[in-house]
Amino acid sequence: MHALAAVFAAYLENGSIPPPASAAAADAGRKGGDALGAVGRWLADHLAVFWGALRARIVATDGTLQVSALHCAMTLVAAEGKADTARAGRWSFREASLRGVLDAVLAGDAVTDATVGTLVTDYLMPYDDVRLTFYACLAQFLREQRDRGVSVHDARIYSALSRLLPPPKASRNETPRNLLVPKPQPKAAAASEDSSNKNKKNKRNASGDLAPPEVAVRHTRAFSDAWLAFLRADLSAATHTAVLEGLHARVAPFLVDPLRLCDFLVDSFNM
Repeated sequence: MHALAAVFAAYLENGSIPPPASAAAADAGRKGGDALGAVGRWLADHLAVFWGALRARIVATDGTLQVSALHCAMTLVAAEGKADTARAGRWSFREASLRGVLDAVLAGDAVTDATVGTLVTDYLMPYDDVRLTFYACLAQFLREQRDRGVSVHDARIYSALSRLLPPPKASRNETPRNLLVPKPQPKAAAASEDSSNKNKKNKRNASGDLAPPEVAVRHTRAFSDAWLAFLRADLSAATHTAVLEGLHARVAPFLVDPLRLCDFLVDSFNM
């Protein structure tokens, strides 16, 4: 599985596997007749199948297999992002693939603590782009489950949320720096700009980066949406109590609107 993931990743990064929406590019790639082109075409045709197999293994009953599949899936997420970034000339991140991985971890009945721990320590804590997508995915997942009247694995979700660092504060100009998909290097032409142009504070630079305050705001909003969606879920008494014990330090100071915690606090009187 790891070897096959490495092959897919290598062909993704060198541009041999076009993005799903690029039908014209895929058709053009099929015209190649060399052996390497044939391998690339086979991989392009079977990438979706391999993705499905990885997601199935993430929710399998074998915990070791879950962790291996998770690492392979994240290898593909990184490779897709690097390929899209190189193709577009600006930072690009294929969120749909990562959301499929996160949904599997969140919803799988047999997902182990070790798998969740691996996701947190190896990907959510180190990488700001993965963490931002996790917050958005979690909020959407919880809303959908609530609308359907389906219970969630609240202890599992809390174990992940409670271990993540708070979002950066825009007022201190802190900005995420560690990315699973690296930003493209500025073009040589940008380095030759005169000093007056270098000192301009544009909202976006040549690579399409957000200015630090904007990035901080995005992370704070995503953090808030995820936590508020979680607090609206049907939590067990144990999880509810654990949340209350850390609410003042881990959650309230970092929400966009802390007053939105009032409903959760009122509900706590009825426990």
